[in-house]
Amino acid sequence: YNVQSFVIREGEQVLSTARRTPSVGQFSGLDSSYQAQWYGFWLGLISEKNVDKHYFTLRSQFHFPEYYAEADWNLRSDFAHPKSFAHYASGSGISIKINYSYQIGKRLKLNASYHNERWQTRNGIDTIYFEDGDTASTRLNETNWKSSSLSIGIIVTTD
Repeated sequence: YNVQSFVIREGEQVLSTARRTPSVGQFSGLDSSYQAQWYGFWLGLISEKNVDKHYFTLRSQFHFPEYYAEADWNLRSDFAHPKSFAHYASGSGISIKINYSYQIGKRLKLNASYHNERWQTRNGIDTIYFEDGDTASTRLNETNWKSSSLSIGIIVTTD
């Protein structure tokens, strides 16, 4: 289960057409939100190799999630609030983590790790909720999420 929550503020209009959209520049009142959930099962493998004071770990996970997201586009008066639209889709994802540790003392290790995730959905459903109670649905083409991190630290054990 993974959740992503966004709040969108401090808007700036970057494109404008005569008489159809607001002028280019900052505008006030933007307080929109978007929350996405990825949930489902996964299969994984872990491999460890220790040589003297060196510790290597490779962890891989293959995910098969369902995707659901809701948003509140607060400046759209024609949309319902707090739920302006919802997305539904099935997807897949992969997560890889590589970890290296070096023993520098009886209870102390230097540690470095790299973690990369890539998740995507196939075609799904995008449902818009209007302020008058009507709804409209169309195809959600795809959703993508990419994340990577690099960590360096010290591990202290108590045993």
